[in-house]
Amino acid sequence: PGDIQVKEWEVVGVPTLPRGSFSVAVRLNKSHAGRSDNLKYWINGVARILKRVPVAQRNLNFDERISDADFKFEFRDVTYARDAIPEPSALLGRKTKMTKAAGQVLWMSDMAREKAVQRGEWIKVSSNEGLLEISTMAQAESDGFIGDVVRLRSATTKSVMTGVATAKGQVELQ
Repeated sequence: PGDIQVKEWEVVGVPTLPRGSFSVAVRLNKSHAGRSDNLKYWINGVARILKRVPVAQRNLNFDERISDADFKFEFRDVTYARDAIPEPSALLGRKTKMTKAAGQVLWMSDMAREKAVQRGEWIKVSSNEGLLEISTMAQAESDGFIGDVVRLRSATTKSVMTGVATAKGQVELQ
């Protein structure tokens, strides 16, 4: 009615960024005919989150390397997405873990993790201390991704050592 005026209002609680349907409580302090009342109302709605994501330009097969022409970025609804959106540099040269149809979004979980070290492969092993770097060749006794601890056998002494895979074909001693 026209004689009711809202003096002040506040959102009840701290609402988080909504994903999909949401309901937020609002408390109104209104005055009507000289007296003051607090009323609680609810604001309901649906929030859609649109972000730029990579989309396949053609059908991509299992274990296929992705090139620059295989995807483009488009705005898509990612309201309920639970996966990371890859940057272009994270897609180029990577292999697909599954087939993707043209028009489908490419997520980080669609990309295969490639091994940095494979068993039996000869690896450059290095150890750094300030400006001094010592490196040698060793044979990998286990597979590993970047960041994994791998076992190595020295080419000269045949002793076993461990190190952390830092890049494809490179290990840093522990």
